[in-house]
Amino acid sequence: MRYTKMLFVVAAMLMTGLSLGCGSEDEDTQPASSQSPGAGSYRGLLSGASETAVLAIEIQTAPAARALTPSADPQGPMAVTGTLTPTGGQPIPLTGTYDSTTKEFSVAGGGYSFSGSAESGAISGSYSGPNGSGSFTLLPSSSADVALFCGTYSGDASGTWNLAAVQAGAASGAFASSGGQHGTFAGSWSGENVTLSGSGVSANGSLTSTAGSGTWNAGSESGSWATVPCQ
Repeated sequence: MRYTKMLFVVAAMLMTGLSLGCGSEDEDTQPASSQSPGAGSYRGLLSGASETAVLAIEIQTAPAARALTPSADPQGPMAVTGTLTPTGGQPIPLTGTYDSTTKEFSVAGGGYSFSGSAESGAISGSYSGPNGSGSFTLLPSSSADVALFCGTYSGDASGTWNLAAVQAGAASGAFASSGGQHGTFAGSWSGENVTLSGSGVSANGSLTSTAGSGTWNAGSESGSWATVPCQ
């Protein structure tokens, strides 16, 4: 009798453990729009006080180390390649890594160095280069058409204001002031309406395939912004 009771208890414990395991696995399953970035193509922009550049990035499926050592950890950081194309300039090759575990992103090339992280489907961070420092942002472009808008903002502060956005989807941007401050923001683009927030800044306005404009606020400071499709 005692032996039978012990078997019943053990079986019940195993069934409970299996149920919790399935529950955890279901909790990790998220809509594609909110999952952390992984291998694929990305488009975006950098914003510096005196420069704007288009970024085209490819996160490879294979870990970076395996390109040199086939026996390297298969779960290691992924290899990243891409280009940075300054306004009116030639493409500059970039190489680096993306760690899907820590969500850390790092690439460099042509005197530029980028460091950022992934969150809510976007990759953003800061950079330094021959013309100073600033911020950058990237959105997945493998399954969506990412539109790029270049512009400026003015008011109590002024500088570069660039956006990467997907119609009826995510919007992400980077700004840099003439005084050296810079940061990133994120939000959404629905219809002709765009809303953004981040780095202590909130903004909203209208955005179409041909132009965008609106207002921004950062504490006691405020002003307006305007963009057009990047050339």
